[in-house]
Amino acid sequence: MKTNKDIKKPSIKKQEIAIESYDALASAIAQLKSKNPEIEIEETEERIKIPLSALKLLGEILQVMSKGKPFFLVPDATEVTTQKSC
Repeated sequence: MKTNKDIKKPSIKKQEIAIESYDALASAIAQLKSKNPEIEIEETEERIKIPLSALKLLGEILQVMSKGKPFFLVPDATEVTTQKSC
């Protein structure tokens, strides 16, 4: 499990890639009509369906990275308590 100490600011190179990727992804998302579009991984030529909401989340992550900010993803249903579960 990663902690806040493990989260690092994106490097300049990663920021540059995120800027380019975000622009391309935002443009592609704007043109989509399907709620479950197919994407292709160029290196493997594998095509996969992905929920549109997941693509939009990826866009948000790229946008944050492009600004050089670290990010931490926590599932919505995560609960933090002070009591140990039995």
